[in-house]
Amino acid sequence: MITVIKRNGNQQPFDEHKLRVSILNAARDAGVQMSDKETKLVAEDVEHLLKALRGEEAVTSSIEIRSLVRTSLVNFGYSQVAELFERGKLADITDIERHRKALEEHRKALETLTNQKIVVVKEKDAPDEETDDKTHLHQSKNPW
Repeated sequence: MITVIKRNGNQQPFDEHKLRVSILNAARDAGVQMSDKETKLVAEDVEHLLKALRGEEAVTSSIEIRSLVRTSLVNFGYSQVAELFERGKLADITDIERHRKALEEHRKALETLTNQKIVVVKEKDAPDEETDDKTHLHQSKNPW
């Protein structure tokens, strides 16, 4: 059995199904069609590579798995999917835009429900000078 050490330090058994879903999501974000058979081949290839590198009772990291998936996708001719898979969630600009639009719709709905204007204010943190968004409600009869 292959054990995966996640980024947060937790350990869990290697899950081929979870890996296949991640590959399929990256393919969808890249606008590439991949069949279940193709994602299964890539996932099996990754598992084979892990066992070849680390042995049957492998202990690996999610970072190493991500790298092996990228290699396998490139070898199977899916370099565009490999790039998005390597970047992880929100890799595709359309996905980021979709989230932005959803947040904007949520903000407008809150303003309508509360009859208050929501303003995003940028504030600076003293130690490292990074900006942090803070949301404030302002009473208003007309939000615009």
